Amino acid sequence: MHQPVKKSELSIAAVAVVLGNLANILESTKKLSGAAYAGIVFVLHGSEAIPTSFTVVGWALVGSLAFRWLRTRVQSKVVAAGVAFAVSSLVLATNLIAVNPARTPKTVWEKDLAQVRNRVLSATSGHGFRWDPGDAKSEVDAWGTSQALLGLMTNAQFAAQHRDDIRGAILYLQKIRLADGWGYFSNDDWSLTEITSWATLASIRSLHAGIWNDAERPKRIAEIGDNLTAIVARQDESGGWSPIRETSDGLTRTYSTIIALWALVEARSDPMLSATVGTRHDDNIRRAVGWLLVHRNRAPSGWIPNPLRENVREGFPGLTAQVLFVLARADKADPSFVNSRNEYNDAKMKFLECLSSAPCASKLDTRVPDADVHLRPTNRVLEGSTFLWFPWTVATLTDLTVDQDVTADARKTADRFRDELLSRHEEITEGLGVALTYALAENLIGVEHALEAFEK
Repeated sequence: MHQPVKKSELSIAAVAVVLGNLANILESTKKLSGAAYAGIVFVLHGSEAIPTSFTVVGWALVGSLAFRWLRTRVQSKVVAAGVAFAVSSLVLATNLIAVNPARTPKTVWEKDLAQVRNRVLSATSGHGFRWDPGDAKSEVDAWGTSQALLGLMTNAQFAAQHRDDIRGAILYLQKIRLADGWGYFSNDDWSLTEITSWATLASIRSLHAGIWNDAERPKRIAEIGDNLTAIVARQDESGGWSPIRETSDGLTRTYSTIIALWALVEARSDPMLSATVGTRHDDNIRRAVGWLLVHRNRAPSGWIPNPLRENVREGFPGLTAQVLFVLARADKADPSFVNSRNEYNDAKMKFLECLSSAPCASKLDTRVPDADVHLRPTNRVLEGSTFLWFPWTVATLTDLTVDQDVTADARKTADRFRDELLSRHEEITEGLGVALTYALAENLIGVEHALEAFEK
């Protein structure tokens, strides 16, 4: 026989339903408020004025209510107003000091970047970084380790806190180094230009990250010099770089060239390397910049992995953004490195135009085509690596916001695009929750570069 449903049971069920829906509403409200706050900070540029104004108005209303309540209990209108004003002002000041509602771009990303750094750090094995933080059995690779190191050292405070992990990884890299650089993994017998260049970039950054003491630093500088010698030896006469030891115009690749160029530019610009590097590689830098500008693809405009393969109609927006990022480093080091200013400026303007078009945004992250991984006539085969769009686009847009070689309208456009991308911090971070080490590291590099500009 069925028993009748009790009112108490109905009440419990109703409360459960209400609480369940309330939880969803609160979670949605939290996400919406976070997105709205990001919009205020990045898009509306109201990180200080708008939230603080709301807080002031709120406590002013509280003061008004306090005055009305006191007026019914205190005969003196002046005393009631004075007490209400004093109390609301004191509470307002306490509020602003303890929980400042104003947010800056850095504070918006602070928690997200901390999550990314911690995920990178979870990939450490004590002697390098695994290529997959989510798989404890994945191998330590030199490429991912080098990128992880550079990404972690973009934050000086974090680098200091995890000095031993960073130090250990760099020493491990030196331990597995081949005669002319690094391969994908420790048991490889051939090295790649881009991995050697990434390892060099990490070593250069470590000179200023508090990783080494004064007695250790000369050895690190000598190791950087050896790396630069190995990198320069692989530059083809055309100015581009081959990924492998064998050099010829037919083996040159865009990615190998930009990472090698970046390492040379950073070494030239570093004050600790001025005595050993100085302007020694200026000709190499100049020829590399010239090679990149000559080999820009026309339709679609930008750079492709293998510019010597004809009739490529696929766009690589992430690779293009990274090329422009590196070219900006070279131009800043010495404007004479850019031997075709019109070509360079046209590339920047075409990059901004592409961001406004659907074809550019339809396929953001791209991979090296299968046709370009085989380095014929050798038997070497490259990994089909991915060119990430978001971090390098944010970084390049940041450079364009202050680039006096482009128009004022172009700078404003770059500023708007950059801010819109940075406002998507929750979406980006959510995607990085399952990302591999290289993706985490590149996002740290790109976003930190963008956030540094807000503080200047």
